[in-house]
Amino acid sequence: MINKVTLVGRLGKDAEVRQIENGKVASFDVATTEAWKDDQGQWKERVEWHRVVTFQEGLCDLLEEKALKGRLVYIEGVLRHRNYEHEGQKVYVTEVRIEQNGVVRFLDTLEKQEAEAPAENSGKSKKK
Repeated sequence: MINKVTLVGRLGKDAEVRQIENGKVASFDVATTEAWKDDQGQWKERVEWHRVVTFQEGLCDLLEEKALKGRLVYIEGVLRHRNYEHEGQKVYVTEVRIEQNGVVRFLDTLEKQEAEAPAENSGKSKKK
């Protein structure tokens, strides 16, 4: 049986990396788009948002540095479902989890991303 998700899309915001009890967790949202012509010949577009998560410490460090809003990214991971309770309500979450055999590739250059960044982000430290 196979559980594999492949996405190519843009990051909706910078990756969030947090220290947890037994390591780190990185999470970010990727937007994918689908375009088609309707019956009247008009172009339509649908945007889907995907939550991506990894607990791999080395990858978390890389994502903290390079996973910036607007970057074009290629992801290979697995689909995971979980639930938790928040304020008495059960919350269901579907995530793309990047595990040991997962892949993250940036399909653009960080230099290009920095050049296109709005002025309010220009002071943010970015390592290369």
